[in-house]
Amino acid sequence: RDAASDDAAAPAPPGPAADPRGPMLAALRQLRRAVEANADNVGDAFADQALKMHDGEIPERPIYGDATPEENEKLEDAGVMVKRIPWAPIDDA
Repeated sequence: RDAASDDAAAPAPPGPAADPRGPMLAALRQLRRAVEANADNVGDAFADQALKMHDGEIPERPIYGDATPEENEKLEDAGVMVKRIPWAPIDDA
């Protein structure tokens, strides 16, 4: 084996324009679009709405919004399944 054959087999490093976050950001943006298209944004009322749905006080429907860590803990303690997802910006502008 010689050094020239080792260099030919090694993949080229990404150029300066390559962003290693690209595929991950694209997936997160796709997830955001799907959530926005298929769920209601209830904003700061998320924890209250989720608990009411869980308790049968209001009809269930897909929702998303904001909750504090304390509210998330209370929901989990009540048996409400919630997941925090990174909310990637739609574009970098």
